[in-house]
Amino acid sequence: MDMTEKNAKQLAYAGMVPFVILALGCWNDQFSLYAGRWLAGYAAVVLSFVGAVHWGIALVRPQEERRLLFSILPALSGWLVLMVSIRLALPALAIAFVMVWQTEREQYFSWLPDWYLQLRSRLTVAVAACLIIGWAGYLT
Repeated sequence: MDMTEKNAKQLAYAGMVPFVILALGCWNDQFSLYAGRWLAGYAAVVLSFVGAVHWGIALVRPQEERRLLFSILPALSGWLVLMVSIRLALPALAIAFVMVWQTEREQYFSWLPDWYLQLRSRLTVAVAACLIIGWAGYLT
């Protein structure tokens, strides 16, 4: 494992900490309103970051210009989702993460390192689970 891979994995897993804390916070009656909003906001920011990977690839690979459009869709969808209620935003964000992951797996797998796709698979499952757990807590 090279340093880029190692650092990327460490930072990515550290980025899961707010998801876990906020998802659990949605189960606390006194904290759920804030935790739900903060969870949705954090998820929207991370979703835009996931799209930015493809922006970077398109900039260094002109033949991949179509990625530019794909790269902005996660940010736009995350932003739009923040305009709806948390009851709708949390599951919508979970779906958005899965859709971006699915598109990467189907369309862009040949351009991404295997370790990145494996990492994204693990993180997508964890993020979607946190969003659904947070949503369930928010609903109670």
